[in-house]
Order: sequence, then structure tokens, then C-alpha cells
Amino acid sequence: MFNVSELLFTDVTWGLEDGEEVDWLAALRRGLPAPIKDLRSMLNRGIEAGAIQYVLEQQPEVMPAFLVDPPN
Repeated sequence: MFNVSELLFTDVTWGLEDGEEVDWLAALRRGLPAPIKDLRSMLNRGIEAGAIQYVLEQQPEVMPAFLVDPPN
């Protein structure tokens, strides 16, 4: 399992040469390459490329109030 920060880390470091340094401040300011709403399609592309093996979706047994009644 992973969180979005791990997705950012993978995006920033994928394809780097050994010893190549990352400008983390610039990477954090740039953010993810696609809106988070496109996460499902990004995961599908990762599965097709063989970089991701499993994708699990979880739903809590009791939904937190902020998910049941989103603010307007």
C-alpha cells in the first residue's frame, strides 16, 4: 500500500541515473504530474507497464462525518 507522497517520490526519482541528485524543493512545488482525480488512470498505466502489481480500494466500516456530509 502507498500514499500520494510515495507516488510523488516515485514520479520524481523514476529514471534517475545512479548518484543523480533531486531538487526536492522544486519537485514539491511542481507537485504530481497529473491531477489526483486521474490517479486511477495513472495506476492502470503502472499496472500495464509492470511497475504496479496490485491496487486495493478500501472503504471504512464506519464512514467519517467529513466523507458522509462533505462541506459546501
